Amino acid sequence: MIIREEQMQVMADEDFARYMCNVLREKFSSQIPQETDDDALKENVREGIKGARRHELTWRSTIGAFVILYVTKGRDFDQRPEVKEALSDPAFPPDERMKKLVKKGKY
Repeated sequence: MIIREEQMQVMADEDFARYMCNVLREKFSSQIPQETDDDALKENVREGIKGARRHELTWRSTIGAFVILYVTKGRDFDQRPEVKEALSDPAFPPDERMKKLVKKGKY
């Protein structure tokens, strides 16, 4: 059996999505609507991972930070002017942009 690179990425993303769901439930439960069931949360996390990849994030830590903000601040948090500007700053590589945004503590 041969597993293609795309299949490996899907499996890795699913493992990471499960991990992020646990992190969100354990550490950010007060910021998640109470009626959000596990399936809905996992779908939000998957969409957040896709959003992080659209911003060319590759580090597990920066993808995780993006997902947390995506789930807790709203699916469009990255369209807010200050966030959009930070995530598109050409002076820094993509992961450094996210790291810098989180470090500022605005989110």
